[in-house]
Amino acid sequence: MNIQEAKEEIIHTIRAYHRKDTYGNYLYPIDQQRPVLLIGPPGIGKTAIVSQAAEECGIGLVSYTLTHHTRQSAIGLPKIVKHRYGEQETEVTEYTMSEIIASVYSCMEQTGREEGILFIDEINCVSETLLPVMLQFLQNKTFGTHRVPDGWMIVAAGNPKEYSRSVRELDIAVMDRVRKIELEPDLPAWKIYAEQKDMHPAILAYLDMHAEHFYSAGQGENGPYFVTARGWENLSELIKNYEALEIPITVQQIREFLNRKDIAEGFAAYWRLFCRYHADYEVKAFLDLAAARKSDREMEEEADRILEKQRRMAENADLEERYTVVYQLLAVFNRKLQERNEALQTGAGLMRMAEQLDRYESEAGKSFSEETERILQVRVRNQLLTAGEAAEERKLLGILKECEIENRLEHGDAVTLKKRLRGKAEVCRRCAEEQKRELSHMLSAMFIFCLHVFNNDAELMLLVSGTARNSEAQRLLMEEENSYFMHYSHMFFE
Repeated sequence: MNIQEAKEEIIHTIRAYHRKDTYGNYLYPIDQQRPVLLIGPPGIGKTAIVSQAAEECGIGLVSYTLTHHTRQSAIGLPKIVKHRYGEQETEVTEYTMSEIIASVYSCMEQTGREEGILFIDEINCVSETLLPVMLQFLQNKTFGTHRVPDGWMIVAAGNPKEYSRSVRELDIAVMDRVRKIELEPDLPAWKIYAEQKDMHPAILAYLDMHAEHFYSAGQGENGPYFVTARGWENLSELIKNYEALEIPITVQQIREFLNRKDIAEGFAAYWRLFCRYHADYEVKAFLDLAAARKSDREMEEEADRILEKQRRMAENADLEERYTVVYQLLAVFNRKLQERNEALQTGAGLMRMAEQLDRYESEAGKSFSEETERILQVRVRNQLLTAGEAAEERKLLGILKECEIENRLEHGDAVTLKKRLRGKAEVCRRCAEEQKRELSHMLSAMFIFCLHVFNNDAELMLLVSGTARNSEAQRLLMEEENSYFMHYSHMFFE
């Protein structure tokens, strides 16, 4: 099973386990809610999909790596208590609450989420002393004498034995009590995730042409080597930030993320070509010009000289060069789509704030922004927002504070503050409309570019499929149909 399918299966399992009757009782018997056991190579994305599943289902998440725990922290500390059995009082050993179970209750208290996922990583790499604890956990859903709360699904993860010397085989009694999902590296499934995460186009283009370099792990002459999905994602983030700071990327830096010499050197060589093609073909300059045009015809006339230069450059270009340029076109287009989506989100957020202002009653002289900030801090502290959502809320808070300052300077009241917020929202709406027009011209220009410069179905097909995979692009096309996209998508995929 690939990582995307596994995530969907976890979500389906959560929904099944959390079904309730009209009285709030779980319909799926608690004692038959088997833990899900994910077995797959390291760095494939097991932790990421569990986090995404919890986020999409709106439930809590507590994560632990069992190899980082002692037996005492897992099951609790022993304590002597007195019990009466019949007429005789005797001392017996009990245990304090497990640190892991206590963390589940803390999450419930802090977030207000009564249901969630308890994720235990590296479960088949535990020490000899923890092995009985782990077996008890999978069989009975308990650590020590304390049980995982009802409504909390257990997901465990481990690596196949060929990737770690410390892996222990799980016996039949344990395996008969879990749902084992075996995972394999799958580049197409990962690319869906990668495009949603705005992975650097150089990495997407390179892996499209060198799929065999996506995942690699083993034992070489100089020790173990590994290239993982996690490594590619972390490298992407480094490249994006170094580019913004105009810091050059070296082979050594790439090898810090891709721990296999030939793959690291291969990508480093490609990275140099990627940068050169971007400059030589003037991709961004061409699309910026296209976005400013009032019609496709005007854009074509204005861009003839640039297209002719690019066509001459592409005459002897190999497949790698041509594919790279298409990915660069898509990257510029995708960034513009993100800008429009941010404008729409900000406008909607400001309108929401304006509506909330109607219901706000000042408490102890607090301004609306002070109360909004207090609520935001609580939500961030209790992990009720993703990092992206928190960043968007802080942006809205900053605009609100600016509006409040302007309002005070002009001696305005709540009514005028509301008008200011709505005015800012309208600016965002107009900006998004303008960006929609620009994006429509830009998309047409991308097809014109491929037709004039490459005149080859392979590049057009890559452009169509790259656009079709982008959910924001699909939303744009629903609002404003593009004749080029419609024509070539019908040609290639129907």
